[in-house]
Amino acid sequence: MIVKGCPKISIVTTNYNGAKYLEETIQSVLNQTFKNIEYIIIDGGSTDGSQEIIEKYEEQLAYWESKKDRGFAHAYNKGFSKTTGDILAYLNSDDLYCPWAFEIVARCFIDLPEIEWLTSLFPMLHSNRHGFVYINPAQPFNKALYYAGFYGRKLGFIQQESTFWTRRLWKKSGSYFDENLDYAIDAELWARFFQHADLYAVSTTLGGFRYRSDSKSGLHLNKYCDEMFAILKKYKKDAANLSGVKSINRIVKLFPLRTGNITYYGKVVKWDLKSEKYFAEDTQIIY
Repeated sequence: MIVKGCPKISIVTTNYNGAKYLEETIQSVLNQTFKNIEYIIIDGGSTDGSQEIIEKYEEQLAYWESKKDRGFAHAYNKGFSKTTGDILAYLNSDDLYCPWAFEIVARCFIDLPEIEWLTSLFPMLHSNRHGFVYINPAQPFNKALYYAGFYGRKLGFIQQESTFWTRRLWKKSGSYFDENLDYAIDAELWARFFQHADLYAVSTTLGGFRYRSDSKSGLHLNKYCDEMFAILKKYKKDAANLSGVKSINRIVKLFPLRTGNITYYGKVVKWDLKSEKYFAEDTQIIY
């Protein structure tokens, strides 16, 4: 249950030899305008000065450690086991939140208690050298199309850096990241989340991905996608049985070939100027 007016937001960051960008990531969490936060950092035994950076901020951290782990999914599982917040999310050690992100997220969950997880319709991209460079508008998210494998191919990814969820949903979905995966731990978690709740998208930027050609995602994007689509294969039956998407059986059968026009609905969160509250509506998309 989210405490009305003041939910606690728990953020986990994992890091291994990411000192070059780590401090900027930490500051993007700790410098939020919303202050009821719990921040946990799991370092994998870095040798590049990362520990010294973390120690600068340890009084503002709920927990941190620097120990060898079994990979980044294991590190995140350790971190989330320490969280106590109402709203959860994670941020890799080279990515960034917008300064207003937690204020927007808290307000959305307060105004719309039916929301179990939330992301942005306007994900941001940061350059390795130039900082913020681009907003890549997304379309509303639909679980049938997600299971059918459209996001990441024909539609944009669900941006992990802008996605937040309730502790309730985390528990219903098993409270873990799959440690058998090398790359697509977020995509696998989203697949489990969709088993329990629709994904709402707010018309506000929340966070940004820092593109680096030498990062894990930059070096292995094809492997990430291969792993993601392998995960989604087992959900094609679910996609075919879900309502709300016109001709979904044809989509699943023909994917990834050209499918023609697709009509679907997604949950969009907007701000009402008169009531000064967020509201949600089903938005029709023709793709």
